[in-house]
Amino acid sequence: MENQLKPITTEIIQELYSANIRTIMVTGDNALTAISVCRQCKIVDEKKRVYFGDISDDPKQKNRIVWKDFENRNKVLNEDNFEPIGGVAKQQEDNIPEIQEEKKIFEQTQLLEEEEEEDRRLSKLHRKMSSYGRKSNIKMDSIITPANKKSYRERVKTI
Repeated sequence: MENQLKPITTEIIQELYSANIRTIMVTGDNALTAISVCRQCKIVDEKKRVYFGDISDDPKQKNRIVWKDFENRNKVLNEDNFEPIGGVAKQQEDNIPEIQEEKKIFEQTQLLEEEEEEDRRLSKLHRKMSSYGRKSNIKMDSIITPANKKSYRERVKTI
C-alpha cells in the first residue's frame, strides 16, 4: 500500500514558501520515505544534498549514530565537525549548485567590502582636503580637477 501526495500538496507548500513560512514535516514513517516525500512535495529541493542519522552497521560502534548521504550511503559525515569524511573533491564541488552559489556570494561580499573600504578612504581624503581648503582659502574646484580636464603632465607638455 502506497500513500500518494494529494495533487494540491506541492502547490500549498510552494505558497507557504513564497510567504516565507518555514515548512516542516513530522512523520512516524521511515526516514528515507520521509526524505523522498519531502522532495516530491518540494519541502526539500531535489538538488540539495540530504544527510540522515542512521545506526552504525559496524559492530564495534554499536548504537552509534552515523550521518549518511541520502544519495550515496557510503558517504558519511565526521561526527565532530559534520564535514564529509575524505573531503569533497574539486570536481564534485563544481557540480553542486549550493557550493557554487556560496562561492559567488563570498566573492561578491569581498568585492563589496573592498568598495566600502575605498569609499571610506576617499571620504577621509575629501574631508582632509576640505579642511585644507578652508584653512588656506583655496577653492576645492581648483584642487580637484574633473576627469574631462587635462592632467598636470598633459598641460606641461603643451607649454
